[in-house]
Amino acid sequence: EALDCSEYGNGSCPENERSLGVRVAMYSFMTGAIFITVFGNLAMIVSISYFKQLHTPTNFLILSMAVTDFLLGFTIMPYSMVRSVENCWYFGLTFCKIHYSFDLMLSITSIFHLCSVAVDRFYAICHPLHYCSKMTILVVKRLLLVCWSLPGAFAFGVVFSEAYADGIEGYDILVACSSSCPVMFNKLWGTTLFVAGFFTPSSMMVGLYGKIFAVSKKHARAIDNLPENQNSQMRKDKKAAKTLGIVMGVFLLCWFPCFITILIDPFLNFSTPAILFDALTWFGYFNSTCNPLIYGFFYPWFRRALKYILLAYIPEDLSSCPKLGNKTCPPTNRSFRVRVIMYSFMTGAMVITIFGNLVIMISISHFKQLHSPTNFLILSMATTDFLLGFVIMPYSMVRSVESCWYFGDSFCKFHASFDMMLSLTSIFHLCSIAIDRFYAVCYPLHYTTTMTVSMIKRLLAFCWAAPALFSFGLVLSEANVSGMQSYQILVACFNFCALTFNKFWGTILFTTCFFTPGSIMVGIYGKIFIVSKRHARALSSMPENTKGEARKNLSKKKDRKAAKTLGIVMGVFLVCWLPCFLAVLIDPYLDYSTPVIVLDLLVWLGYFNSTCNPLIHGFFYPWFRKALEYIVSGKIFLSNSETANLFPEAH
Repeated sequence: EALDCSEYGNGSCPENERSLGVRVAMYSFMTGAIFITVFGNLAMIVSISYFKQLHTPTNFLILSMAVTDFLLGFTIMPYSMVRSVENCWYFGLTFCKIHYSFDLMLSITSIFHLCSVAVDRFYAICHPLHYCSKMTILVVKRLLLVCWSLPGAFAFGVVFSEAYADGIEGYDILVACSSSCPVMFNKLWGTTLFVAGFFTPSSMMVGLYGKIFAVSKKHARAIDNLPENQNSQMRKDKKAAKTLGIVMGVFLLCWFPCFITILIDPFLNFSTPAILFDALTWFGYFNSTCNPLIYGFFYPWFRRALKYILLAYIPEDLSSCPKLGNKTCPPTNRSFRVRVIMYSFMTGAMVITIFGNLVIMISISHFKQLHSPTNFLILSMATTDFLLGFVIMPYSMVRSVESCWYFGDSFCKFHASFDMMLSLTSIFHLCSIAIDRFYAVCYPLHYTTTMTVSMIKRLLAFCWAAPALFSFGLVLSEANVSGMQSYQILVACFNFCALTFNKFWGTILFTTCFFTPGSIMVGIYGKIFIVSKRHARALSSMPENTKGEARKNLSKKKDRKAAKTLGIVMGVFLVCWLPCFLAVLIDPYLDYSTPVIVLDLLVWLGYFNSTCNPLIHGFFYPWFRKALEYIVSGKIFLSNSETANLFPEAH
């Protein structure tokens, strides 16, 4: 049955009534808020993670809350910014649900963290003798598990089941016809969210901090009679409680208007203007921007840690690198200039990797003309490269320049697992693309029936699942280092987070995950280029007047050009990663005598492949350059830009 979209729009974005000046001002203000949110909370995360002096139960809770704010600034606010300024949601219904689920989860997670911090401060101030036995690391871990799992299960469950919209008249039509990512809570779920997700934990916090400040006042009168060391500790605890009380107050001030609107809007027949609801949401986001500013104002240790981070100076007594002792672990001999050059070069590679692959992702996702099986595979591979640039390369950069791993053994395993997974995912994607091009060039008549959307989904599922299971299973089980003498001494001494393989798993990794798919790719592209040469000769011998036949061959010519470009991508991948995989294979047989600096250089040569891919696309694909022009000029935000023609030469 056809839907009547006349009341809600036709699914396309309405023309933006805001002037260019207003939009620039909004983008500038929101970008500034995002910048402070991301980098302010990142400084908090790095400080507490790095400096051992800050490893306390309270600070671990603050660290987790900073991760919440960081994720909100990095994953939620940029998309919300575009939606708010342009009055349109460009990213599809499925991503709309993911976006709102994650948004809701992080908001509730924040208040649960603040509730946990209030409990921690309650014991520290009101029951100081029992604090160490009550607020143990195990208890903090359990609190953090509750703070993340309950909001996650609630938010994703409610949004994806669409239980929140049961009984809302016209909601289905609004979703189908609107382009605004509408999410509306009915009376039941609006009330449940307000009571369970906001009012109850907030009331607990207010009660706990009320008790804390009453006890603090009583302590203040008796504090002068205490010994100096106990006096100093109690002053610290009270100051921490006061600061965290301010954090709680700012949170309630920022988020209360939004939650109260969610509660009362269903009873007002959803009459709250969209622009008002959007403003209240951003007022809530602003809480995540305020938190690092509050810490900077009230916590001297945060200001000192931030100074160390900005000056790239880590005092030896605060460093997580071990004392050198017998000089088994020498400090870096690189001069300040060399380190600056290394940081500059690696940061440049990261910027190109992240934003270049982000352009590919946005282009293929947004422009309907690029929605083809091959491009969906390229989109997924660009996602792999983007994640490598954003999640892996920054930590590897610090490790490479400083010759030390500052982020702990657990994160080392996660980093190594994710690093290996993304490398294997890339080669599996290239293998899948080779199969796609093989059918497009060698069997064009069977291409559309063989490379269906269902087949692409299966290929993508395999490309991500198999490397993930292999990498995380191997590294977390430590099977890759079984039988290796003095491995634990190596890790403890060098503090370098080195991904090392014994003979068995080094051979398995090289053979199964690199040599076999690499050989398949080379064989397939060899066949493709032979067929392409044959097609080119046949096409050149055709009479000029066979126009119909020439039209049929136009797609074949484009397919051959695409195969050539993707063959170059494959060649660059093999050149970049072959030395690293060879080192993984032969190093165990050389008794691990390959210098660490050589292994590190080979790993970065592999990373450089993810930097090259968007440059190759920019050089060989006119549609990429055209799409980049749309993005940079802002034309992508125009109505119906998703239907723009990126292949004018084909018409």
